[in-house]
Amino acid sequence: MSVHRNHIAIILVLGLALAAACGVALRQSRELRNLRQQRDAAQKSLQEAREALRRSQLSLEAALNGAPRPTNENRAVLAERDRTIAQLSSQLEEAQDSLKQLQEKLSQSEEENQAALASAAQRYEQLQTEMQDRLDKLQKELDSTRTDLQNARQRIAELKKTNDQLTAANNEGSIKSAEREHILRSLQDIDRRRETYLTSLADRYRNLTSQFRTMSGMLDSSRGQNSSAFSGPALDMIQNAITLADNDLQHLSELNAKAYQLEKQLSKK
Repeated sequence: MSVHRNHIAIILVLGLALAAACGVALRQSRELRNLRQQRDAAQKSLQEAREALRRSQLSLEAALNGAPRPTNENRAVLAERDRTIAQLSSQLEEAQDSLKQLQEKLSQSEEENQAALASAAQRYEQLQTEMQDRLDKLQKELDSTRTDLQNARQRIAELKKTNDQLTAANNEGSIKSAEREHILRSLQDIDRRRETYLTSLADRYRNLTSQFRTMSGMLDSSRGQNSSAFSGPALDMIQNAITLADNDLQHLSELNAKAYQLEKQLSKK
């Protein structure tokens, strides 16, 4: 059963590696969302600065039109408006520079995000292929174990038949006959329990395969701006399923060992 547990551990590592790859894509998506918000704010600030400058220029033109001679008061107003225009022009230039930098950074981040998503998708496909190969091998081993159990069940039936014949032929061996009967009942009970664990393991591996396939949709959803990408609960479900499968394998190994010992005892009776 160590081979089973090694395969289970490998599947867990594959799941964790995929989670890490999807986490990178999620962080890239969040950074892009923040950059887009900053760009929108900078564009709004630029539009407001342009509008303020336009209104200031219109107001200045209106104040200058029709005035016969500039008075001291008018000169002060004009000087104040000149300062306002200079300040707005400076703010406009700063806003334009900031917007340009944000657009460049946004373009770079989008390229990095696309590269990260492409890398995560490629890694996912590789992990899915490896995981499916290992699950297929595990399924074959489970089928082989099921065949072994069927053969063991047949041996138990033959041993029970032999025990019945010995009991009928020799009543003096009633004590040994009772012991053989007890061992046979124990073997039959172990056989039923092993069948239960085998059925449980087959169901768990089918569920694991299904859960890994859903990662494809989760990976695609990470391309959206507001996606949560690879969720923690999904990974917890997979890890829990692997832990339960590992427990079933351990119980099955213990039952196989008990059955082996009982068959040895029965052969000596």
